[in-house]
Amino acid sequence: MSKIPRSLSTAALLALLLVSSGCIQNKQCTSAADCFVGEFCQAGVCLEREDSEDPDADAPDADASDTDTLDAENPDANTPDADDPDSGLPDVDDPDADAPDADAPDTDDPDGGDEELIYEGSLILENAADVEAARPYTEITGGLTFQVNTDNVTSIELPALREVRGTVMINSLSTTESISLPSLTTIGQGFMGSGNAALRSINLPVLETIGGAMTISNTEASSLYFPELRQVGGSVFFSNNTTITSVSMPLLESVVGDLSLLNLSSLLELSLGSLRTVGGTLMFGGLQVDRIVLGRLEQIGQSLSLYSNERLEILSMPRLQEQGALGDSGSNLTFSVSTTPLLDTLEIDALQQVHGLINITGITAALVVESDALQAVGHNLALSGNPGMIAVDLPALASVGNNLSIGVNDALVSVSLPSLQDVAANVSIGANPLLSICQVLEIQEQLEDQGWEGEFASGGNLADSCS
Repeated sequence: MSKIPRSLSTAALLALLLVSSGCIQNKQCTSAADCFVGEFCQAGVCLEREDSEDPDADAPDADASDTDTLDAENPDANTPDADDPDSGLPDVDDPDADAPDADAPDTDDPDGGDEELIYEGSLILENAADVEAARPYTEITGGLTFQVNTDNVTSIELPALREVRGTVMINSLSTTESISLPSLTTIGQGFMGSGNAALRSINLPVLETIGGAMTISNTEASSLYFPELRQVGGSVFFSNNTTITSVSMPLLESVVGDLSLLNLSSLLELSLGSLRTVGGTLMFGGLQVDRIVLGRLEQIGQSLSLYSNERLEILSMPRLQEQGALGDSGSNLTFSVSTTPLLDTLEIDALQQVHGLINITGITAALVVESDALQAVGHNLALSGNPGMIAVDLPALASVGNNLSIGVNDALVSVSLPSLQDVAANVSIGANPLLSICQVLEIQEQLEDQGWEGEFASGGNLADSCS
């Protein structure tokens, strides 16, 4: 082997370094077109091909961008940048980066999880599986019926339910002790509950409207509390419950039909402080409350009836203006208080007209029947059989549509009817042993002066010498 001069070897080495560094052409390349034959453009410089037999094998596409070329000498250069969001590949350093977050809300749900789930038609719950399946429903387009009578279901809750368009029925449950509908605001038709031997709690904390009737009877609940209920489109009927001690509907303003609380033999507290109108009859019977205060009540469409309330002392309706305007017949409309012996306060100061009859009987307490505003009674006015009643004071009363009767009142000492002008039928003021006959004859003379020609009976009153 011949020796290569030292100067030549140094030059060859320098040339090799220049080629390796891409400086042989003294310029950078952007594609293979900028390089000599046998070279290719890599990372902006021209490099010699290693495979000279197949010049096209590794040659990059002259039209392709060099960004698509893989660096054979630098493996890391071919790996997508973990910080490059456009790499299009999963982040190898974070295997969870592209996995769905199990705690994230469903992106298809604009409310972030508060999805509307509507049950079409009427729903009947008969077992634990039915109850569990119904828990997500937010609305039922028909009715909802509870018929669960299995020992393993003592408590039922439907936490998402906001509206039932039909009727809610809770009937004849023998094992269910509590029912809770904490989100229910609207019942389109009625609410019916009866014959539920074990039911002790009905929780409807945000219920505002019932479109039809509301009936609860024969339950073991200790209280009925509907804190947000404002309107009932039919009648309210609570009856035959021996365990209920409290009924509270503090925001209830309107009952389209009747409002009846009957035979609640343990009822001690009643709250109806916002009630303004009752379209039908208002009836309280067989209660143990000592007072009924209806401070905002303005109208009773048909009758008022109180009976057999043995402990009732106060009936307060200071804003009541009219009773019976929506009834069909005066003889069937009553303002009636009977067998409520301890009643000593009757507040009806604003009452102007009673379209039917007034009947107060069976009072043993020292009651004064008085109203400065009452002008007309559409049918009979009967104040009889009240051993404790001491006075009648109706200064504005001008007419009675049928008979006027004030009799058999052992403690009665005063009757004042200074504006009375007309009684359609007859007058009987008698058998009041402490009432001076002079007061009675004065009323008779007053009517006759107005041309009245009916019969007037006055026997059995206190004999007195009238001046």
